[in-house]
Amino acid sequence: MKEAKKVKEKEKEQSYLRKNGKLKRAFYEEELLHLQEEFVKLQYWAKEKGLRVVIVFEGRDAAGKGGVIKRIQERTNPRVVRVV
Repeated sequence: MKEAKKVKEKEKEQSYLRKNGKLKRAFYEEELLHLQEEFVKLQYWAKEKGLRVVIVFEGRDAAGKGGVIKRIQERTNPRVVRVV
């Protein structure tokens, strides 16, 4: 049973990864859109409840933190979300 589960996981992993280990573009775009939608839901929920949310990105210089923040923030309301 465990071997069959490992085979299924491997097949699933191969469906969204290229040979070089990077995500396929279509899968990336789909996941990015989904995560942006979830972030917008979080934004509205926090505003409705009167809460504040802090998300901290930690990493070395030139690790891509700024690009990730920019991509996630694309669909948010700038009146509600602030990047410091």
